[in-house]
Amino acid sequence: MNILAIGAHPDDIELGCGGLLIKAAKQGHNIFMYSVTRGGASGNTSQRSEELKRSAKFIGAKHLCIDNFDDSRLSVTNELIN
Repeated sequence: MNILAIGAHPDDIELGCGGLLIKAAKQGHNIFMYSVTRGGASGNTSQRSEELKRSAKFIGAKHLCIDNFDDSRLSVTNELIN
């Protein structure tokens, strides 16, 4: 099974469902992670992105995408949906 975990900020996925994703990856499921922002409102974006990359590797994600939408300024727009 393919599992896509989506978080608004780096660390949302890990804190919200990291344990479940690790378990699923160990059972052979394909894990994909997508962070909508780089978390600039809560810290250094480079550091937070690197932490997210390390946690995705630890979880066993097949792919990680880190987008660059403005943190704390997300609106439901065509750009975000697409």
